[in-house]
Amino acid sequence: MKKTITLLAAVSIVGGASATIVSCSFKGDKNKGGTTDPKTADKETSQVLLKAEIQKYLDEKEAFNSREEAIKNIQNKKDWKTEGIESLTGSLYGSNSVSSIHIKAKLKKGYVWQKASVGEFDVVIKINNEKNVSEVAKELSMTYYDNEDEAKESIRTKFKSITGVEQVSVVRILTVRSQLKFEVSLNYRDNVQGPEKLEVLINLKNNLSTDIYAANQSISKDNKKYESKVAAAKFIKSTFESIEGVEKTSLVWDQWAPYNYTISIRYDEKSKGPENAEGVIQLKTNLTEAIKTVKNNFESKEYKSSVSAKSAVESNLKIEGVLNAEFSWEDEATLKYNIKLTYSNDFFGPSSISGTLLKYESASFDKIENQTIDMRKTNKISIDVKGKNLTNKKISVSSDNSSIQATYADGKITLVANENKNIQAVIKIWDEEEKEDGIEFTTIILAKPEIVSKLEPEYGWYLNHETSLDIMMKDFDKAKGDNLQFISQLQEIENSFPVSTYVEIKLVQDSENEQKFTLYYKFIKSLPENGKVKIALKLNGEIGPIFTLVSKQETDISENIDKELNNIKNNYNWKQGQESNLQKQVESNLKLVSGISDVYFEWIDKEELSYKVTINYKLGSTGEKVFSNNGTWYMPAEFKKKIL
Repeated sequence: MKKTITLLAAVSIVGGASATIVSCSFKGDKNKGGTTDPKTADKETSQVLLKAEIQKYLDEKEAFNSREEAIKNIQNKKDWKTEGIESLTGSLYGSNSVSSIHIKAKLKKGYVWQKASVGEFDVVIKINNEKNVSEVAKELSMTYYDNEDEAKESIRTKFKSITGVEQVSVVRILTVRSQLKFEVSLNYRDNVQGPEKLEVLINLKNNLSTDIYAANQSISKDNKKYESKVAAAKFIKSTFESIEGVEKTSLVWDQWAPYNYTISIRYDEKSKGPENAEGVIQLKTNLTEAIKTVKNNFESKEYKSSVSAKSAVESNLKIEGVLNAEFSWEDEATLKYNIKLTYSNDFFGPSSISGTLLKYESASFDKIENQTIDMRKTNKISIDVKGKNLTNKKISVSSDNSSIQATYADGKITLVANENKNIQAVIKIWDEEEKEDGIEFTTIILAKPEIVSKLEPEYGWYLNHETSLDIMMKDFDKAKGDNLQFISQLQEIENSFPVSTYVEIKLVQDSENEQKFTLYYKFIKSLPENGKVKIALKLNGEIGPIFTLVSKQETDISENIDKELNNIKNNYNWKQGQESNLQKQVESNLKLVSGISDVYFEWIDKEELSYKVTINYKLGSTGEKVFSNNGTWYMPAEFKKKIL
């Protein structure tokens, strides 16, 4: 269904209004702001008349301190002459931010606005800033500033923030100690009134820089030291916070320099100064543990009298940092004591210590059986000492033979044999305070076997000739399980042949002398160049002397023998009947050749002086077994007769 919309226009002119108000409404919506009952005719009311009434009311009123005050006044007034008004609501959103306010009217039931009206409009008010200016001046006088420039800027800003103030000028006219007096000139916008000139007295903050510096210097003054960082922090904070004007502090320690501090300082509104201060502290030496150690020491000992006890305690407490130790007996009979301690500036510790000292009780020892140190097993033994009242005693032990060292500790005697000898020593143990109550026992050392022969680092022999090496022992006893062996190894030889490929070795103990061993060896094959056989003697499982065997080469002297025989042949001659002289000459000359042991002469043909010799060589030499040669017969000289 289509609706027919009829536009009705009404024009009315209200006295005092400068504009023609046109009110429009749509049929079917005529009652906006009033009743919606189509059977009842709503009464119209005029927005123009309402605005005029409100503006007249405001014009007749005295100036307001603020737009808010004007809004509250309008909202509280109920007896408006304009008909149908239920309530008025004001807001600051007027067309003029200084002297206008926005009004929104609500109609009673049964009323509507004349056409083209919505019940919202602006009205103008008068502002009196005398109260606002006075309040700002009071606020400024109660505030403390760092300096004159900050104060001036604050004065300008504060007065400029007052609604309707257009211009502010500030001039200092007086300085009295920490106070400044300014003359303030104010210019206002239209519809705003207030004081045009006034004097403002402001306060400068108290500068605490000197106080802060002095406080920071006092932290380490006169080489001041602290018991702990916690105590130092507490003192530092209290020192700064005791300064009038310091409101709060916070302290942090340097991560990398643990005794360097930085303290941040917050001031009250009346004061100023540096935001932080830095410094270094020194800590006192804590003697708590040292005192505890000393106390444990003198309380662990026994004393024969109260005099010796007091003297020992006072002597123990003479440590660096303790100025005085005031000793007193709480009960001298039971040796119950109390000590008051005072310290030098660089130290601290407990103010007092107390306790009970031990009365001396004589030590007595249980019998200790005779002891044996078997050097085959160890050179040291430990013996438990038992008896009565042994704790905290100064117990001594001695040996009458320097070959056995005797010591005592923790309830045990330790005996150490310094020499591998079969010896006997008397060991004595006693309490230093009661020497006559000591006991004695005997200790025997059973020496372990050892090799006493001085062996060379290297031995050599000739191929196919057996030789031997005597090895002498000391204290060797097969009955006690003593055992001497050898181990062998090839050196400087790349092949993997066993040692037996080159040399036969055996170690034999003498049947009559248990302390004598003989090492027999025979090279059956020449060692490669630079090759050696490494021998290590092993006594009771422990490696002892180490030496090497090398094979020697025999010298071939065949050439020397041939030379000597040829020498006899060429330089000697023999007459008939002198054949035996040739034999003697050969045997005599060959025996002079180095390396020959025996010479056996035989004739091959005596008439031709032909012979052979069989040679036996000395160890280290070799050559042909048999040599043949012949002698030279003497031939008489023949002379030819000279013919004249």
